[in-house]
Amino acid sequence: MNFLKFQQLALYISCKLWIIERNDILHLFKPPMIPFPSLFLHKKISCAMSRFYLAAVVLVSLNACSAINELTGQNSAETETVTALETEPGIQTGESMLIEDLVSTAIDSGELDIENTRPAEEQVILPITPAVAMTANRVVEREINDYLQNRQRLLQLWIERGQLWFPMIEHIFAEEGVPDELKYLALGESALNPVARSSAGAAGMWQFMPATARGEGLRVDSWIDERMDPELSTRAAAKHLKILYDVYGGNWHLALAGYNCSYRCISRAVERAGGSIENPPSFWEIYPYLPRQTRNFIPKFIAAAMIVSDPERFGIQVEDIGQEYTYDLVHVSGMMSMETAAELAGTDLTTIRNLNPSVRRATLPDSAEAFPLKIPPGTYQRFVRTFNNLPEDEKVSPTEYSVRPGDTLAGIAERFQTSISELQAVNNIRTHLIYPDQNLLIPGTGISNDIALVNREPRSRNFGDTLYRPIKLNEGFQLVEQAGSSPENPLIAVSLSDDVVDDLVIPTIYNVRSGDTLGQISERFDVSIRDIQIWNNIRGTLIYPGQELTLHTSATEVSPTVYRVRRGDNLAAIARRFGVSVDNLKRLNGLNSDLIFPGQDLQVN
Repeated sequence: MNFLKFQQLALYISCKLWIIERNDILHLFKPPMIPFPSLFLHKKISCAMSRFYLAAVVLVSLNACSAINELTGQNSAETETVTALETEPGIQTGESMLIEDLVSTAIDSGELDIENTRPAEEQVILPITPAVAMTANRVVEREINDYLQNRQRLLQLWIERGQLWFPMIEHIFAEEGVPDELKYLALGESALNPVARSSAGAAGMWQFMPATARGEGLRVDSWIDERMDPELSTRAAAKHLKILYDVYGGNWHLALAGYNCSYRCISRAVERAGGSIENPPSFWEIYPYLPRQTRNFIPKFIAAAMIVSDPERFGIQVEDIGQEYTYDLVHVSGMMSMETAAELAGTDLTTIRNLNPSVRRATLPDSAEAFPLKIPPGTYQRFVRTFNNLPEDEKVSPTEYSVRPGDTLAGIAERFQTSISELQAVNNIRTHLIYPDQNLLIPGTGISNDIALVNREPRSRNFGDTLYRPIKLNEGFQLVEQAGSSPENPLIAVSLSDDVVDDLVIPTIYNVRSGDTLGQISERFDVSIRDIQIWNNIRGTLIYPGQELTLHTSATEVSPTVYRVRRGDNLAAIARRFGVSVDNLKRLNGLNSDLIFPGQDLQVN
């Protein structure tokens, strides 16, 4: 055997060893689930190991050459040439093809930031064209720029919470056949807060009213409020949106408007626009006839979706919060206390409550079906083992006692041979105050040992990372840099392209002045008296100074409204009167402060 063949054999053996060892080592490092940061870690390990074994291969080959040269005395120039060719990228023969590909990939990915949550450059998904139209007009333009200029902290909050909750929403929406971009509806509804409540009585991530929630199959009572359950409420929201989509003629804009406004509200606006529910006009055609909140609902949704789907496009830095929505699941029959559940799982009460926000009381519900209790990931076996070791008297459900007039907490505790503190804990009561007909749970008084674990098979759930689906920027918009923008601190805004024809009718608030009549106002704004009466629910022609009238006029026909400041006015009051924000008012008039003076003319739209 000459030294060349010996060297090739040594190289071949080294390569085979490299492949075997690489598989073993990467197997040790590979985690059970690989979110993006772990994926990059995996690549960095591959990169390091690839370089290590490549160096080993070269050293073995060179040592083989040296040994043969000493034995045979042959010239090594030819050997060096062949060795260089064998390790040169592009020589793809046998196992060396696999080696070169792996080494090349490892080197190419070696500069990836291990903390980056975005895909590698070659994995970036191209912007999608969504099922819900991302319309370009000046109302949407205003909302996008308002978020970018005045609500950066809110955007950051949305983006951070989106990392936690969007994977779950994406999974459920895909199962229900709902467009993925509708997940951004939850931003404006609750800021992705599963326990959000409104003064009107709406609750949860999707802000369901009790009647609507029950209509979608959610349980809402004094014990369980499934509007607070992130998964159940998300599935109910998907089903509700599909119903609205069918009701409003397959129009997602109208379906979203119907999510915010009643059927009567939408149908009235459709009728005023000259259409019908069976064959409805577009949202932008009924826009002038909708309540202000619903008018703004769709533009705000589009703005939020455009920005949060691709925040870096708008100069917003994204940081990985390092959290995933994951849990183990155990089905519990009987009224186990939440405190006991926390002890069995080896965690605290706050964690159990955060994982099960639908439970309103201190115990699990007394239901015919076992309750699916979420516990921290990796605690299922401990939970089952600890539960099995509980004394039988601790597996007894509490019973309910209806408070009678004259009862006290101390008297009830003495009657049922328990303590005041136990009564307070199981009923989530902080004081001694109770009232007649109040239902109290009495611990340890059940008839049978009815607290049990129904399923004994470990179950866990991890929704992983959110999918990266940047929404394609409407061609009617163009990105522009604001004043003061820099590479370190980019300040981005959007602007309507010059070729966009925007004939959207936007409501204008007109403040009636002394001497005004409906006829004069209708002539000035080129609308009919009848329209003014309908828009403002006026039966006759009587109007009075200071009265605010809503006028729906095309922006191409109306010059900007100018308001003359009066004594006692301030920017906040003027902004409220004309339905604009103080920041927008200052921007329209080039104001750097809130200082205004009587007689000053302000542009208000």
